[in-house]
Amino acid sequence: MRLHIAQPPLSTQIKDLEKELGVRLFDRTGRGTSLTREGEIFLLEARGVALSVEGGSSSLRRTRATVVTRAAVACARLFSAPSLLRGTVTSFGHR
Repeated sequence: MRLHIAQPPLSTQIKDLEKELGVRLFDRTGRGTSLTREGEIFLLEARGVALSVEGGSSSLRRTRATVVTRAAVACARLFSAPSLLRGTVTSFGHR
């Protein structure tokens, strides 16, 4: 996975996060870096948050894409005003 960020700022952000959480997320050795148990747990939680955010974004996109194509209009005969009703229906059709 590419993060599109240079190594020094990424390392700084990880160290700041570890300091904030009060745990080490990575074991750093001469051979490389691996997740600690706390890092594995945090990764699982972070992935869940990312999926939740993506799900919310998808829901919003679907909601914005929803177009109302039909409307039902009812009115009591006593209060019917044909010119008002015609204007409302015409206005709805132009949206």
